[in-house]
Amino acid sequence: MRKNKLFLFLTILIITALACSATSGDNDANNAGNDTGNKNENSDSQADEDQNEPSGQNLPTGPNEISLENQDLYLDYFDKNYLMDFSYTFSGEDSTGADVSGSFEMSGKYAVDPVQGADFEMTMEGLAGAEEVGYIHFVDTPTRDYVYIPASGCISFGNNEFSSPFDSFSDTEGMFVGTAELEEKGVRISGILADRYKLTQENISNTGLEIGETFELEEGLIWVAREGYMIKLVMEGKGNSLAITDNLDLLGDIKYDILFIPSDDPIIISPPAECDVDEAGQPGSKFPITEDATNISNIADQIVTYTTAMSQSDLQEFVKNEMENQGYSITTQSISGSTVSIQFVNGSSTINFIAFPDGTGKISVNFSSF
Repeated sequence: MRKNKLFLFLTILIITALACSATSGDNDANNAGNDTGNKNENSDSQADEDQNEPSGQNLPTGPNEISLENQDLYLDYFDKNYLMDFSYTFSGEDSTGADVSGSFEMSGKYAVDPVQGADFEMTMEGLAGAEEVGYIHFVDTPTRDYVYIPASGCISFGNNEFSSPFDSFSDTEGMFVGTAELEEKGVRISGILADRYKLTQENISNTGLEIGETFELEEGLIWVAREGYMIKLVMEGKGNSLAITDNLDLLGDIKYDILFIPSDDPIIISPPAECDVDEAGQPGSKFPITEDATNISNIADQIVTYTTAMSQSDLQEFVKNEMENQGYSITTQSISGSTVSIQFVNGSSTINFIAFPDGTGKISVNFSSF
């Protein structure tokens, strides 16, 4: 799958890399150089190294250069809790001198202990096509996913099998090429022993750019843990950004910063506080939901779908009784083949109900309100 914007692609690329590279740092090698990064607000751990650790003069060293095309640098197995901070900023001026800027920040956590899950909060300013979004809170659990957007409310949907939200972006082909030279060995990022390598313009592949995009790297650094995975990346330069504006003639300053923090502490993944859910993690709804409902999806309680093993006749009776108890009355009802459609009205509120066989012996249920 080709990524269409360099830095948005790079965002997902590196997030994927970090999601997959959740392994701990070298806890026995200490007191080397100390590079600090941002602290994830979801973590109680500090970014600085433990100053009480013994001298690391006899530590093993990393290679003098690394291949940026080596997939092991980015991809590994999900076997460790981790925390992550990411930021991307663009700042420039248009032909009139007006400021054109935008930013994207993400802070999140991924857990395998005690239960697998992911929780990421994103804030956006000035992103093309996302001007009204501003903030997104995404939670992925083995059974349900949740997305909260202030303007839309809470969206939840069933998740039969857990997967990282970044699995589909694991193709790193075309972004970085060549090798990076060692700049400093034995530095620490969030207590993890690492080596720092320097990126050059030659490491940025044009195949990772959208047609018309340009990027001139002014400074690029990548920190690689001694286990061989990347834990931090910083890039600064000048270029245009289709993520911010469609004006390819507008050049600005671009900065990209990501930090990965493996964690030995348990991380609890819970539905967003903004989503009203019961003990089973199911969101509340004004729509009648059967007790045996599965594959429940709820979009801000305006559209709800699920599957039930109830018969069509029993389901209709259940829905009609529940809607009547809420003060709704039937305005229209139709049957087309094996599909049943009913419209309910209560004052200015209208609810549509559609039910049809799903092909597996169950009934697919769809509610919508307007």
